[in-house]
Amino acid sequence: MRLRRTHDDVVVCDRMSLGESFSERFLGLMGRGSMDAGEGLYLKTSSIHMMFMRFPIDALFVTKPDDSGARKVVGIREYLPPWRGIVMPVRGAEASWSSRPARWSAVASPSMTLSSSKRTAEPSPR
Repeated sequence: MRLRRTHDDVVVCDRMSLGESFSERFLGLMGRGSMDAGEGLYLKTSSIHMMFMRFPIDALFVTKPDDSGARKVVGIREYLPPWRGIVMPVRGAEASWSSRPARWSAVASPSMTLSSSKRTAEPSPR
């Protein structure tokens, strides 16, 4: 899945994985050594943790989708270090997107709207 800004259609995350099942949400990014540029993880939760993580991440918290499918950014937590513990819930958030550090603040800001779409083309090879 792709994540893009609604006001200018810029892709901000090219490869967003969905944490849909209980085990996918529970495990999240635990056990992984890193994330590639353009990669992210979507979790339907307003709070995350950093236990058993091996690398820092940035997290973006968003509302439920509106009628058009867009979600409003209600919180950004930058450079969350590994083993930090629980990241407190963000008021008004229904979901979170996580990526490598120094990614979200460059492309999103509070009150901005984002939307996701199925990828129409495969990403370029790494």
